[in-house]
Amino acid sequence: MSCESNNWQAKSAFSDLNAISDIIAKEIDSIETAICQVEQGTNEYKSLSVRRVRMEEAFDRICDLAETVNVPENNHEECDDDDCNC
Repeated sequence: MSCESNNWQAKSAFSDLNAISDIIAKEIDSIETAICQVEQGTNEYKSLSVRRVRMEEAFDRICDLAETVNVPENNHEECDDDDCNC
């Protein structure tokens, strides 16, 4: 049995969270582009600004979660045991 097999869920979660953060980053860029094209003080400008703040908060939280489940970064002990009972 491979010790790697125990971490498949964390690796999958890390991969998914990175994909989600990439999507959110692209959305933030899109919102910032839209903000530049809208007149300040309008309802649309305010709405886009609120949306950007919310997306930035979501991005930060997703990145924090990704760091938490990052298996290689959090794997502090070496496992040479065939049963992974380190």
